[in-house]
Amino acid sequence: MMTLLDNRDLAGETWLDAGCGSGTLSCHLALRGCAVTGVDASSEMVRFAKELVSQEGTAFPFAPTFKVVQSIEKLSWPDSSLDGILCSSVLEYLDRPQHCLREFERVLKPGGLLLVSVPNRRSFYRRAEKFCFWTNGGAWPKYLGFSKNEYNCNEFYRLLESYGLDFIANSYYGARMPRWLGRSRFFGGLLLVLATKRGASLTPQLRGSP
Repeated sequence: MMTLLDNRDLAGETWLDAGCGSGTLSCHLALRGCAVTGVDASSEMVRFAKELVSQEGTAFPFAPTFKVVQSIEKLSWPDSSLDGILCSSVLEYLDRPQHCLREFERVLKPGGLLLVSVPNRRSFYRRAEKFCFWTNGGAWPKYLGFSKNEYNCNEFYRLLESYGLDFIANSYYGARMPRWLGRSRFFGGLLLVLATKRGASLTPQLRGSP
């Protein structure tokens, strides 16, 4: 996922990791020189993230910070205040992912970056997982019992655009398979997208649909 940022100088930028989990990706951003805040609804995940930072010691130019939030649909940051937002494998579980995209657009600076991953609807691997889930009574893989949203690339690009976020680049990722196969549109289970906020901020009214 982070390879979509490889050619960018992130030093000194302010980033939000929305749904930070164990904090691994927050730490990657911090090692690139970002001032990172990771937020998550799980206090246990935030505890893990803080422990990860303490284990790394003084490796970070700016050590990432973490806190528990009830939801990423409403953020405490002011309008146009963040250089970037990372949101990895979060939108698929939300009832209203469009509310998050509206909020991301609000807090990003014009030209700010959104790096996001969502399930790839066209993935043969994901289809196989769903078949296993249905035929095993929801026993495996269990996360599909909570997953609510998946997208092909074109419909996700249109969703982003409806909230003032324009596509820059994409990639694919597939776990438990060779890298070359996982990066294929038809096998990678995750669609990874880098987008940017347009120069003029949108009004805070909801527009579009997921």
